[in-house]
Amino acid sequence: SATDWRTFSLARAHARPLPPTPGARLTVVYASSHTWMDHGSHSTLRAVFPEHRDPRYHVVHLIMTGDQDMGRAGSLPERQDFVSIAHISDVEAAARLNAMGAHILVDLNGYLAGTRMTLAALRPTPVCIHHFAQPSTMGAAYVHSFLADRVIAPPEHQGAYSERLVLLPDVFLATSARNNTPDAAAWHPGLVMPRSGLDLPEDPAVTLLCNFNAFYKIHPRQFDVWADVLARTPAAVLVLRAKWGASSDCLVRRLAAAGLGPDRVQFSGDLSGDAH
Repeated sequence: SATDWRTFSLARAHARPLPPTPGARLTVVYASSHTWMDHGSHSTLRAVFPEHRDPRYHVVHLIMTGDQDMGRAGSLPERQDFVSIAHISDVEAAARLNAMGAHILVDLNGYLAGTRMTLAALRPTPVCIHHFAQPSTMGAAYVHSFLADRVIAPPEHQGAYSERLVLLPDVFLATSARNNTPDAAAWHPGLVMPRSGLDLPEDPAVTLLCNFNAFYKIHPRQFDVWADVLARTPAAVLVLRAKWGASSDCLVRRLAAAGLGPDRVQFSGDLSGDAH
C-alpha cells in the first residue's frame, strides 16, 4: 500500500562510507535463505566460506529463516559471525547491518524462495552484490554488481543488466569437494560413477539427458524442446528428479503427444548431496 511504501522510504538506512584508510577491515555480509540447511546452495557454498581467512575481512552470515542451522557451519575461521534476522522485519534487519558498519551485502538468493530483497532495497550497506542462485539481472538500482562469468553473462550483454558485470576468470560457481565425504572428495572427472543403484538405465550406450530441478521450474515449451531432442536422438533418455505421481504422469502424456513412449523418460528419486 501507499502507507507501507511511505514507511519504507522514511525508514531507509543511510549507508556508511567505505573505510577511509587502507588498513581498515571490510565487513562482508552474506544473505541467503538456503545456506546452513539441507539444500543444494549449502552443499555448493559450504566449502567457499572457510576460504575467508584474510584478516582484512569480517564475514557475517545472515540467518534468514527458522530452518537454517548454525550447527552446519562446522569449523569456520575467526572473524566470521552469524546474525539472525529470521524473526525481525527487514527495516530492523537493515538498521542492524547499518549499525554494525557493514560495507558489502552479498545477495545469494535473488528473487527465489525466502528472498529478503526489501532488506537490500533499504540499502544498509554502501555496496550490494548479486551472486549465485539467480544467474540473471535483478533489475534493481540498489544492486550494484553481478558476480558472474562470461558464459552466463557475456560482456557484450552488459546493456541488458542493471548491475555492473564483474566477470570471474573461469566459472562463477565456486565450490569444492573438500568438506564432503571421503568418497566424494576422492572423485575426479576421470572416474566413471556406476549407474547401478541410482534408478538410471545401466546400458552405457544410453545417453542420459538429466535435469534435477523441481517440476514447477519446467515450462511446457521447454519440455517440448526436450521432446524434440529425444525424437532426434533415439539412444537418449530424459532423467528427471521425481517419483511417479500426478506430475510424472502429466509429463509422460506430453511425451506421448510427441510420439514418444514412457521408456524415454526416467524418474530418479532424491539423492544425498554427495551422491548428487
